[in-house]
Order: sequence, then structure tokens, then C-alpha cells
Amino acid sequence: MSNRILETRKDELAEGVAKLRQMYEIDDLSEPVLDKVYAFVLLYEEIFEEYSVAAVSAECWTAMQLMVGAMPCAAYGILADMGCVIGCESDMHATLTQVVLKSLTLGQKKPFLGEFTTRHPSDRNVELLWHCGPFAYSLKKRGTGAKMVNMRQWMQVEDGHFTVARIDQDHGNYSIAVCECDSAEGPYTFGSYMWGKFKDLPAVERKLIEGPYIHHMSEIEGSLTDSIREFCKYVPGLTFDGLD
Repeated sequence: MSNRILETRKDELAEGVAKLRQMYEIDDLSEPVLDKVYAFVLLYEEIFEEYSVAAVSAECWTAMQLMVGAMPCAAYGILADMGCVIGCESDMHATLTQVVLKSLTLGQKKPFLGEFTTRHPSDRNVELLWHCGPFAYSLKKRGTGAKMVNMRQWMQVEDGHFTVARIDQDHGNYSIAVCECDSAEGPYTFGSYMWGKFKDLPAVERKLIEGPYIHHMSEIEGSLTDSIREFCKYVPGLTFDGLD
């Protein structure tokens, strides 16, 4: 499908490539394949429209590069601003979590998959919430730049207060972990990221270690803990699991 788009939608691709050059400082690895990067945008638009889906869980890490010769990470950020929810690395539970978070804001806010990675070097309650580049570009912190490096979006998220959540299961017993954090100052790093300050990060880490959750948490601006608790009342088999 992407090869068809490259052959038949050249004008749209040219406009898309021009848009990418306006948005990002682009490295030498990305520049030769910008048309393929934007082809992912057009491809996923077609998928969302053809199948009338609210979200897509995508295998993005290896198959895309092998089949197309480009990575879709930056394209996912553009698609997020178009209202498309796409979960990375075939993580269906992260994708479902983002749909819930977006729905609880009536579609007004953009969810993102900021996985837990490492603690702040000097504050034990601050965590790097990161992914390689799929966050909505509109989440970029004001006054900062954005890069495209090896087809991945590098940028920092705007400051704010965020809800952090993940739906997961163990032997068919589903629950949703929920906590909140505030953005914090931290070292510059690559990828799309924010530093989040939690009330008790070691307790959250313990929950992730003991399960059933994994590090692929999802975030959205605002305080949605009470809304998620209420949501769980109407979803049979889904248990609220507050981490704060």
C-alpha cells in the first residue's frame, strides 16, 4: 500500500515533505526518506477511513523498516494531531488506554505513550516518560525546537499536570492503573519525552514490577483519576487500581 501511495499521490507527498521541513530540524538519515515518512501519514489515513476504527495498534519497530525502508515514528506524531490514536509496538493495552483517556476529555486532549524508563539523576520521585517519537507535535513545549533524527521526532512535552494510566491483565483479570504527576525539570534527552514528578515514585515502580502492568504507561494532560474510577463502574471486568 505504501508503494502505491509513493507512486500515485506525489503531489500530496510533496506538500507533506514541505510541511515536515517546516516543523523539524532534519538530520541526514531522515532527509532522503521524507517522502516515505509522509507516505505513512497518508496510508494510516486510509486505514482509519476504510475500516472506521477509533485506534490502531501497530507493529512499528521492525516490520515497517524492512518493508518500506523507513520508520513511522514521526508520522504517528502528525497523525495524533489529526485525531488518530496509534499504539506503538503492537501494544493493544496501551492503545486501549489512550482511547479511554482521550474519550474522558471528550476528544479535547491528546494522549501519548510515555513509557517509564529511568529515574531523574537527583530526584527519586521524578521519572523520564519517553518514547522514540510518536507524541502529537502540538504537545511540544513552547519556546523549544523539534528535530527529526533517523525518522524519529525529538521534542519535549509542554509543562502541565498529567494523568498516567495503563489497562492490563493477568489471567483475564483486567484492571487499570492510575496515578498523576506534574512535569518537572530534567536533563535534555533524545526522543519525545517529559520528566514527571510523582507523589511516591518508588511505590509506582513497585506496582509496575509486581504487575500485572508493564512500563508502557499512557499520559494525558489533566486530572482524570475520578473520571476513570467512575468509568470503571460501567465496564464489567475492569477494576480501578489507584496508585497515588
